Amino acid sequence: MVYRILGIGDQACTTAANFQQEKNYSVDLVTDEILGQHANMEAYEKRFTSKGVAKIFRKYRKADEVLMVINGSSAASGAVLRIAEMIKKCSCSVLFLHPSQSWSTPEEITNNKITFGVLQEMTRSGLFDRLYAVSLEEMEKHIDKVPLKEMESEINKKIYSLITMLIYMDH
Repeated sequence: MVYRILGIGDQACTTAANFQQEKNYSVDLVTDEILGQHANMEAYEKRFTSKGVAKIFRKYRKADEVLMVINGSSAASGAVLRIAEMIKKCSCSVLFLHPSQSWSTPEEITNNKITFGVLQEMTRSGLFDRLYAVSLEEMEKHIDKVPLKEMESEINKKIYSLITMLIYMDH
């Protein structure tokens, strides 16, 4: 069995990349560029083509466990359900990164609400095994004094630490 980490969208990929340091995880990053860099969530959903990501998902097997990392404010979240459909043979969970509302634009706040609501419903319906929701604002409170330019990196390290411990305890 392989435990796969799948970052969807540039913001989520920076978080997912932290798992590359651990040999127990196979990390795949689906960046905005791979998805086509569209203007909004609706465009990501409507213009999604499996061509860009099919090569990544060919190596996924039925016994694999996948943790999809998603940033709620990202427009790339519009492609999540299309990607989930491609890997439905795997056991999928979602790590939802809830952005700071005070730093988000009105469009990002709307993206976040829509994405979280849809993922909640999909988890309740059984498409996803688990939905982990992490508030980036709360994670920031647990960071010691660091320069502002290192804040995102430190938050991602904390998220990595938290999630690897949850996965360890779960298994």
